[in-house]
Amino acid sequence: MTGSETVRERADRCVESILVGHRIIIRESGNAHEEGLEDAVYSRGPIQGLVDAGDFIDDPFEYAAQALERISTMHPFAEGNKRTAFFTTLCILNWAGFTLPDTDATYRFALETSMGMHDVEEIGAWLRENAVALQAKDDR
Repeated sequence: MTGSETVRERADRCVESILVGHRIIIRESGNAHEEGLEDAVYSRGPIQGLVDAGDFIDDPFEYAAQALERISTMHPFAEGNKRTAFFTTLCILNWAGFTLPDTDATYRFALETSMGMHDVEEIGAWLRENAVALQAKDDR
């Protein structure tokens, strides 16, 4: 947060970052049926709610779980909800020094989450158990 930036301005910037991520995901998808839908947002409410909740959640796994559950099940976008949810989840984990393995199990869990098969507590536990630490630049 910059010196003169208010909490609301930071929150608005975070919402915009998620929307930009969504735009890129849709543009890069190559799916003809998604053309022109990069700005098709049904509701900013779930995204704003996620950002606002972040002010009260210190645990990155809990916050990432909120992101995965809210965006993938509340469908704020016309297309790309699961991809945007997963992208946002990875961003939160990356900021905390973690990532998720690129495996079928990770894909399956994200898909199950989007179908409402896991609650936020289960998602957080799964993320905590399956996240791997990012390598420090010196370790590469």
